[in-house]
Amino acid sequence: MSDGATHGPACDVMISYDFKDAAFVNYLSGAIQKAGLTVYRDDPKAPVTTESLSRKGRAICESKAIVIVLSSASAQNRQCNDEIALAYISNTSIFPIALDSYPRLSMQLDFSMKLILAKL
Repeated sequence: MSDGATHGPACDVMISYDFKDAAFVNYLSGAIQKAGLTVYRDDPKAPVTTESLSRKGRAICESKAIVIVLSSASAQNRQCNDEIALAYISNTSIFPIALDSYPRLSMQLDFSMKLILAKL
């Protein structure tokens, strides 16, 4: 978690990503915070606990927006897919940022993610 990022659900933007994309997410998180918004994102070094999963679920439902970092890694990450599905059914605004072209990524996305992205 970077400086200025929140540890709880009360935030403006939640970033969903695969930890392989952490370098880009560090940059993105910093830019969002520089714009004066608060950010929630997972810390790749933190252990996964019941409490951390509950906190993440609240962050998804209570954030003003979710940014999904779409990459080859996140397209195959079940946790990222579940986070976006929860954001979708919670009626939270979803903003995808692709690290590769959509035609390449679409071959790796599961059907539910394609449906969610098609509705944006």
